[in-house]
Amino acid sequence: MPLVSRSLLFPVLTLALTVVWPAALPAQSVKTPADWDLKISQVPKGLPVKGEAWLPDDDNYAWQAARYIEGYLALARVTGDRKYMNDSREILDYMLTNRDDIRFADKPLDAIYHYAPTTYMFHRGTPAKGWRRGSGPAPAKGVSVLIDGRICEMFIQWCELARQGFPGVYEADVKRYLDRVQETIEMHLPSFFDVIKVDPVKVTYRATRPAGGFRHWWHVNELTLPASEAPRTYSGQIPLNHSMTMARAMLGYGRLRGTDVYRDKVQLVVNFFLNSIDPAVKDRALWEYDPARKDRFDIEDVGHAAIDLSLVEAAYRAGGYGIDDALVKRLVKTFHGFYYEPTHDVYFNISGPKKPGDLPRKNYGERTAIGFASWLWLAEFDPTIAVKVRATYETYFTGGPSGFTMGGWGNLLYAESVLAGKAAIVLPKTPAIKPGGR
Repeated sequence: MPLVSRSLLFPVLTLALTVVWPAALPAQSVKTPADWDLKISQVPKGLPVKGEAWLPDDDNYAWQAARYIEGYLALARVTGDRKYMNDSREILDYMLTNRDDIRFADKPLDAIYHYAPTTYMFHRGTPAKGWRRGSGPAPAKGVSVLIDGRICEMFIQWCELARQGFPGVYEADVKRYLDRVQETIEMHLPSFFDVIKVDPVKVTYRATRPAGGFRHWWHVNELTLPASEAPRTYSGQIPLNHSMTMARAMLGYGRLRGTDVYRDKVQLVVNFFLNSIDPAVKDRALWEYDPARKDRFDIEDVGHAAIDLSLVEAAYRAGGYGIDDALVKRLVKTFHGFYYEPTHDVYFNISGPKKPGDLPRKNYGERTAIGFASWLWLAEFDPTIAVKVRATYETYFTGGPSGFTMGGWGNLLYAESVLAGKAAIVLPKTPAIKPGGR
C-alpha cells in the first residue's frame, strides 16, 4: 500500500484551518468579563460554531471550537455565572447533532470514508459514531482519533466543570454527554496498542516504562473495501498529541463515571509522553511530535504541545500517574525557553531558537497557543507566565475574535483571577468529581 503523507493525514495547524474574521470593533484588549462578552458578541448571532453553522468537515470543530469552549468555561470559572455554561452547552448540543451517526441518521452518508474504524470501511455507507474530517482523495472523508479525541475532550471538560462548580444543576446533560463520549471512545479502542520498538539512536524516545497509544486506522488510497470488518490498523503509533487528546477524554470519563475502565490505557499514554522526553536535556522538558517514528526528528511545536499538556495537567491534578512537581518545573522552563520577550513573540518549536540569533517566525498559531489553558496552567507555578501571555495578546490580538484568541483571552482572565484570589470556581489539584454511575 502506498504511504500516505503527513500532509494528508495530519495537516499542520496553520494550514488545516480557515480563520474567518468578522467585522471588528475598534482594537480592544480583554481585561474583564465584560470585555470578553463584547468581543464574543461580534460572532454571527453572538454564538460561535452554531451561529456560524459550522459543519465538522474541516478542522474548525476540533481546533477553533475547542478554544471557544475553553473560553466559555474559563469565564464560568471566573464569574460563577451559569450563562457561560448555558451558551457553551448550546454549542455542544449543536456539535453533537453533527456527529456522523446522528447527522446522517435519516439520510445517506454523502461521502465514503477514506480512513475510519474498520467496521465502517467494510459496511460502506454506515455513518460512524465520530466527527469526520476532510482528508485524502476528494470527496472522501475520514474519522480519526485526533478529531474525535479533541471533540470528546470538550464535552468532558464541560462535564467536569458542571460537576465541580454547579453540582446537580446539569446532571442530566452530564449523563447524556458521557453516554455519547463513551460510544466514541469505544469505537476507537481497537486501534490501541503497545508502542512499537524504535531505534534509540535515531530518536529521543527511551522505552523506560511500559507505554501504549493509538495507531492509524487502516486506510485505502484506492477507496477499496477491506476484506472483513475485523479491526485493522496501519503503520505504527499516531503522533503523540493524537493519543493524548483521546486519553484526556478517557481520564475525564473515568473520573466522572467513577470507573477505572480506561485507567490502564491512560497510564500507558502518559508513559508514552514521559518516555518521549529527551533525557539529554536536564533543565527543560523537550519531546518530539512523533516520537515513535524513527524516520523523522521533529521537536514538538508549541501548538500541538498544548494538546499534549492537557493530559499532563489532568494527570497531575488527578495524581498517581507519574506527573510530578519536578516535571512541572521543567515545563515552566520550557515555556520561558521558547518565549521571545523583546517582541512578546513565540518560537515555533518548544525548543526555542534553533541557533543563536534566530528570531521567531511570526506564527499566528503559536502566538495564540500560549493562551491555551494547558500552557496557562503553568502560571500557577510561575505567575510571570501570565504576564508574558498578556503581553503577547495585547500586542497581537486586540482585533476581532476567533476561537483561538477568545479561548486565550478567557484562559488569561481565569489565570489572573486565580493568582489574585478572585476566581469564583478554582480548579483543585485533585478534582472532587462525584461519580455519576456508569
